[in-house]
Amino acid sequence: MTKNMNKKLLIIAHTPSPNTKALLDAIAKGANHPDIDNVDVECIPPLEATPDSLLSANAIILFTPENFAYMSGAMKDFSIAVTTPASNIPKHCPTHWWFAQAQMEQAPATASGLSLPV
Repeated sequence: MTKNMNKKLLIIAHTPSPNTKALLDAIAKGANHPDIDNVDVECIPPLEATPDSLLSANAIILFTPENFAYMSGAMKDFSIAVTTPASNIPKHCPTHWWFAQAQMEQAPATASGLSLPV
């Protein structure tokens, strides 16, 4: 029996608009680039995430639009309901937050990132 040696990148993303969905697609496309070996990418919305999904990841990207200078309500619910039971995430698990900002409905979204230790 061969053990799967791939690492798991979990992307938890709240994408309520076409612009934020396009940003998520770009993140996932980059993570699935042919030059990147041995990485399985899983994208799930925050309200479908579970403590087990966090604990099974080797790296996590959290992606949310900003609403009034704060994360979306769905991501806040996730951060309370899921991360508290999963508080034993290994400290070496890299986590990266992406906040998408758009000034107008038609304006392209921009993203800024912040890496945080877990």
